[in-house]
Amino acid sequence: MMREEQPADMNKLIKKMKRIHLRIATGYYMGKFDKALKYIEQEEELIKQFQGDLPEEIKGIHIVWLFYRGNIYAWRGNLALCFKDANDLLTIAQLYGYKRGISDGTYVLGIYYWFSGDLDKALVHFDRAIRLSEENLNDLMDFIMLASQLNAATWVSIEKEDLKRAKKYCRRLEEIKELKPEEVTINAPYRMAKACLLKSSMRSRDRVMAEDLFREIIEEDLAVFIYRLHALSELCELLLVELRFSNDINIIGEIKPLLENLIGMAQHSGIYYFLIEAYILHGKLALIMFDIESSRRYLTQARRMAERYGYIGLADEIAGLHEAMIEKLDTWEQLEKKDAPLSERMELARLEDHLKGKFRTRMMKMERITEGEVPVYKGSKMCLVCKGSAEGFNVYVCPECNSFYCKACAQAVINLENQCWTCNSPIDTSKLVKYDVFISYSNKDKEVADAVCHFLEQQGITCWIAPRDVTTGSYASAIVDAIKNSKLMVLIFTNNANFSKHVKRELELSVKNDVTIQPIRTEDVEPISELEYYISSMHWLDALTPPLEEHLSKLAQKVSQLLKVL
Repeated sequence: MMREEQPADMNKLIKKMKRIHLRIATGYYMGKFDKALKYIEQEEELIKQFQGDLPEEIKGIHIVWLFYRGNIYAWRGNLALCFKDANDLLTIAQLYGYKRGISDGTYVLGIYYWFSGDLDKALVHFDRAIRLSEENLNDLMDFIMLASQLNAATWVSIEKEDLKRAKKYCRRLEEIKELKPEEVTINAPYRMAKACLLKSSMRSRDRVMAEDLFREIIEEDLAVFIYRLHALSELCELLLVELRFSNDINIIGEIKPLLENLIGMAQHSGIYYFLIEAYILHGKLALIMFDIESSRRYLTQARRMAERYGYIGLADEIAGLHEAMIEKLDTWEQLEKKDAPLSERMELARLEDHLKGKFRTRMMKMERITEGEVPVYKGSKMCLVCKGSAEGFNVYVCPECNSFYCKACAQAVINLENQCWTCNSPIDTSKLVKYDVFISYSNKDKEVADAVCHFLEQQGITCWIAPRDVTTGSYASAIVDAIKNSKLMVLIFTNNANFSKHVKRELELSVKNDVTIQPIRTEDVEPISELEYYISSMHWLDALTPPLEEHLSKLAQKVSQLLKVL
């Protein structure tokens, strides 16, 4: 089959994709996952410009960014998206006849099963990927990928307590490291695998060596981000074991800065299960030191993060921890009075949970409920509690210190102690910043509603629209709350809206809460009697003739005028 002619400037396009591909790889290895995903989106658009068969070098790029994205989804807890990318990668690699791509896709599937808690299936896929990689060791990238696969297989074998198998993988990793002694992306996985093996030993000498290796990896700026993050979590767990055996309270002072480092790295990359787990551990360590107030704050932060980022099962578990602590406040007071030994405090705080590998594995086995990516808003205002975006509206801004809280976290802090965590001044949720507009529409008219929302927000008008802005709690309560905290309702009026029970309820709530309604009619229909009762006295805007965009400027102008007097 003859290949179709490519555009004359195709060489420029290929060069551009190569530059973007380098940025994707850099973002991935440095833990700048949002940037990597943004560049992947750009490559997805650019690849559509090719006609017919892709050039060989672009096929390779296509396969690799699927590999990177699948891994990012896994680390962020989006296992359904990870699984999809892994299968897409395998399908495309088989279509292109790329053996490395088949190995990469098999490896990502192994990651998926590992994080899902199916260690046996994970090892089956890792072994298959390793075998394929061993058969195709041609360039440096082949060796790097093989090192990553062997490292993952080592970790899973240790979790299965199959140390004989783990040592086999580690020995092969050492052989590869000796072939490429200066290559950081091979050296780091080898040292990580070796450190994890040493940590699993009961000999003090081995555990000291493990600690030294973990610290080396953490302190190396050039080490791959994921290995540094895991080294931090492994070192925290190692020190917790030492704390349990030695009862040396000074070890808590060593753990705390490691947790702060872990929190910073997890927040930077959007790997929220590490972030949440670090706050849980912070809370338990504060409890051991009889700092009840700090403990409750840390657990509140952990729970709000779990709720915000979709780890609902974990949020319930944290709530249980918090309730158990409150029930035992008298016991903690008695322990403080008698200066109870550290071992007794550790047992009551359930620190044992963090000594059984849960720090590394518990979150991996709890997939987020949402399959969509949770964006990290660079440059936007951040909620002091859950570290999510609190930009522009529906937030509480402390009048004393300008600290930002999203509404749900402001309410959680009120329930806990009703004072700002920065300046200790009282929180007044009546000062929540409101939305400008609530957009009411039938779900059959979602495309029109999204267009209206997008246009208004481009004019600086803040909008609430479902399902985009339904973040936590029930769908119905989110709607009620949003209407109460909006200045104006824009109704997308169509024949679908006429017969939508949800639209009718939203109009009822709007009238009940004195929220002004501005209808925009996109179909030449009259309201049925149930809706006419609510909107007959309103000034309509008609957008009956396409294109819709020509009518939206009039809507934005009308909305702006209304907002000035509301």
